[in-house]
Amino acid sequence: MSLDDTPFIEDFQTDDWNTFFDKKDRYDVYVNGEFVGMKKLFSGNETIDDINDFLAEHGFSSYKAVCDGDYYHIYTSRHPEKLKEILSFHLQSR
Repeated sequence: MSLDDTPFIEDFQTDDWNTFFDKKDRYDVYVNGEFVGMKKLFSGNETIDDINDFLAEHGFSSYKAVCDGDYYHIYTSRHPEKLKEILSFHLQSR
């Protein structure tokens, strides 16, 4: 059997990648426009909103979070450097 005889490869379309790779399994996370890291969703139970739970556990509540496609933007004027530091560590350790 040659590669040309394999129906899967022969019928494969570029758009079929969307069925194999869900673009919503990772998000680029920014704080005040600065890239902090990537949030990877490893299970069906995880969501991008888990970041909000993590920040709340560390005492952060004065921020605005906006999800725009696979980008997650967090805006804050209260302790932005500390928020970036803690969030960066969290995203790198996952």
